[in-house]
Amino acid sequence: MPSNTIPGGSASRRTQSWSLELDLELRGDDRCEVTAEQLESLTALLSAAEGITLAAAEARSRTKLVRVSLTVEARDLYEAHDHACALVHDHVGRVGLAPAILVAARPAMTRRTGRMG
Repeated sequence: MPSNTIPGGSASRRTQSWSLELDLELRGDDRCEVTAEQLESLTALLSAAEGITLAAAEARSRTKLVRVSLTVEARDLYEAHDHACALVHDHVGRVGLAPAILVAARPAMTRRTGRMG
């Protein structure tokens, strides 16, 4: 099959920012608690990853859930999702929070500031 030789064909390679939230359920021992150091390490690792412009991680109180929020540079939402899931899966293990199961992934809700009316 011939390759695309249209001038300026790099438009398909343009990326944009996709804000995502991922929820992870920790599957370890019931006594295992997420530490602030683990969350800071996870945030630092994700922030340093290629294609990530913003990252944050927080433990959900009274549950075994960790929410990761990040902004991914990607061509489309599917690529952003795949990249984010792979990175989070890898880095959760590096900071000692594995085993964990990804239970939700969604576009982040943007918070609007300012006054109505």
